[in-house]
Amino acid sequence: MLMIVMVSSCSSGSNRLSVDEGKRLADKTRRPVAQTYWRLYKGIGTSVSQGGGDGRFVDCEDAKADSMVYTTSNLLTSRKKEKESGERLAETAAGKLASIGWSLEPSHGVHRSATKNGVTVELRPTEINDWSIILQAQSGCVNLGAAADVLKDAYSSQSDLYHDSRAATSRVPTKFPDPDSSG
Repeated sequence: MLMIVMVSSCSSGSNRLSVDEGKRLADKTRRPVAQTYWRLYKGIGTSVSQGGGDGRFVDCEDAKADSMVYTTSNLLTSRKKEKESGERLAETAAGKLASIGWSLEPSHGVHRSATKNGVTVELRPTEINDWSIILQAQSGCVNLGAAADVLKDAYSSQSDLYHDSRAATSRVPTKFPDPDSSG
């Protein structure tokens, strides 16, 4: 009886992705979100002030074991001398995004969203002030196996940096943060 439990325990653990397999899947998950981020960034252009964005893996909202989403975000602020309301800024940003094929549907106030090819794009309010909004692109929830714990640790204090870029092709992260570095 004890032997059966051990065998059963070993066989059920073999279905979990290894750290390397999970990281490969994480990279495949991150790439379309990062590419979408840069299309959005360039689509909005200089109509609003954009700082650098960041990206990270976080637990899925429904907290499935070993499952995470990759999310990028960027703070958008009006360039006008007299600050626009968040709602007006969201309308301006949504108009720019619609011109590049992202028609974000409003749900209430500032919040607007759309999903294409497994990537969800959102405009949402921020708690910083009432004249800035967050532009976010996010993957779907994906099971990363043993890599989930490693990535959670790595992204707990660091993120993928999306520096301001006017380049024709913008960089997509190719490495993960090192949790042991003092970045």
